[in-house]
Amino acid sequence: MAKTLSAYAVVRNAIESQYPFLECAKSCLGVADQVVFVVGVDKDEKDDGTLDALGELREEVGDRLRLVAEIWDPRDKAVFARFKEIGRQVCTGNWNLRIGPDEVIHEKDYHIIRALIRANVRAYRFPRIRFYGDYFTEVVGETDAGGHMYLYNADYVKFSGIRHEFREADPDGLVHPDTKRRFDEGFAIPQVRIFRYRGVEDEEAMGRKSDGVELRTREWSGGHPAVMGGRIEEWLKKKR
Repeated sequence: MAKTLSAYAVVRNAIESQYPFLECAKSCLGVADQVVFVVGVDKDEKDDGTLDALGELREEVGDRLRLVAEIWDPRDKAVFARFKEIGRQVCTGNWNLRIGPDEVIHEKDYHIIRALIRANVRAYRFPRIRFYGDYFTEVVGETDAGGHMYLYNADYVKFSGIRHEFREADPDGLVHPDTKRRFDEGFAIPQVRIFRYRGVEDEEAMGRKSDGVELRTREWSGGHPAVMGGRIEEWLKKKR
């Protein structure tokens, strides 16, 4: 039986937030059989144009991109978790990959993801490369780097929505209680590059604290995913 991969993301007002959500979707389409975006809209079913932009992309790529619009109630403290669960439920792949709308997969690493699936892995987590303030300043330090992105076998692994917490079940439904410990100790795959761009185009980002933690940074010269080329070029033009 063919092994299929679904990627899913939750997004709301990504244009206003200056997230590369279209680049995110395109990078996922380069490796996944199905890409699901759950889009938050207000009670009048409006947003900042994010849904329309994704709709235009869907017209280009077809049914491999699935869009689900849901009412985003900011008063609901569990709204983000609920949206993630909606995305997970829509996924039809044997493997799922959860990604943020500000994150992009490097095209040179697609083959590694596919190899992990062929190897019938249960789950892996990929550390992010996080940029802040511009496209050439990398945040360093495990605590500050924004966590991990997860690839997991949907037939065996249930993701609770809480960071680092998996529940792995046998086909008979038995849950292994030591799964969280094993993943916390476990399998980082540094060859797979996940580029996180939240805060990059924020004029006031550099020098600020993030979540009360002073960021440590260094210069980045390692290049970016090809799908980001146009966006970075436009950003550089504005800075000249």
